[in-house]
Amino acid sequence: MGSGIKFISQVLNQKGAPALYEDIIDNRPAATFEGRLFFATDVVSGDTIFRDNGDGTWSALAGNGGGGANFINGVTNLGAGVGLGGSLDQDTEILLDAQSFKFTYNGDCLLLDPVNDLYYFGKGNALDAGCGTHTTATTIYTQYSFYPIGIELDFFNQIYKFGDFNNNANAGTSLIIDDSLQTIYTSRIGNDIGLKLNFDSSNYYLGDFDFVNSGTYLNINDNNGSINTYSSGNQVGIILSFDNRTYTLGDPSGSNNGSSFGVDDDQQTLTCTQVTSLDPGLLIAGWIKIKVDNNYYVMPYYSI
Repeated sequence: MGSGIKFISQVLNQKGAPALYEDIIDNRPAATFEGRLFFATDVVSGDTIFRDNGDGTWSALAGNGGGGANFINGVTNLGAGVGLGGSLDQDTEILLDAQSFKFTYNGDCLLLDPVNDLYYFGKGNALDAGCGTHTTATTIYTQYSFYPIGIELDFFNQIYKFGDFNNNANAGTSLIIDDSLQTIYTSRIGNDIGLKLNFDSSNYYLGDFDFVNSGTYLNINDNNGSINTYSSGNQVGIILSFDNRTYTLGDPSGSNNGSSFGVDDDQQTLTCTQVTSLDPGLLIAGWIKIKVDNNYYVMPYYSI
C-alpha cells in the first residue's frame, strides 16, 4: 500500500448485510438497498430493527418492548430486574417486570405475583370472573366465576374444604376437614349437618346434630361406649350403654309420653314404663320376670 494512503474497515459485510443505518423512524430511507439493516432510535415500544428487501419494502426483525416478527423480544432494563413484554401473534401476551409475571393466551392466564402473594392459572383474570387455581403463601384454592369453590387447602390453619364452602355459588354443600380439631364434617349453607366425626373426643354424629331443622341424629360415643338417638335435643328412640350394659328403647327422658322398655344386663332385669295394660280376659301366652328393688314380679303377656 502506497505511502500516505490509509484504509479503514470498520464494518465488514458478511453474507448479505452490506450496510447499517441508524436514525429516527421517520427518516428511514426508501427500501432500495437489499440487505441493509435500519435501526430506529426513537421507538420505545415496537419494532426497531428492519431489513431492506430492495423492492421498496422493509421487514421487521426485532423490537423494543415486544412484538416483532413472532419473536419474544424487547428486553427492557428495569434496574434490579429485566422484563419481557408485548403482544405476539395468536392473542398471546407476555408481561414481565421486576415484581410479577403474566402470560395470557386466548383467555387463559398464568400469573405469578410474589408482591401480592398471588399465583393463578386458569381462564380469565385472576381477580375477576373466571375458572382457575389460586396459590398464596399458605393456601391453594380453586375459583369459578367470582367465587372460591371446589377446593380450598389452608395449610397454616390446617383446614381443608371441598365443595361450595363459601355458600355463594350454588347450594352451599361442602365437606370440611379440620386437622387442628381432628374433625371431619359436612356442611350446608354454613350449618354443620349430615356427618361429623370428632376423632379427638371419639364422638361421631349422623343427622341434624346442630339443630338446623328438627335436631334428629344418631350419636356414637366411643369414650363411654354408647349409641344414642336424639330428637330436638332429647334422648329418645334407642339408648345403648355398653359400658353400663343397659339398653333402652322408647322415650325414657319423657320428651313425649315417656313410654319405654329397658334391659339392665348387670341386674338381669327388664323395665317397662307407661305401658297400657291389656284386657285381663285374654289368654296368657307367657310371663315376664321383672326385678325392682330386689323384689321380683311376674307379668303375663297375652296372645291377641
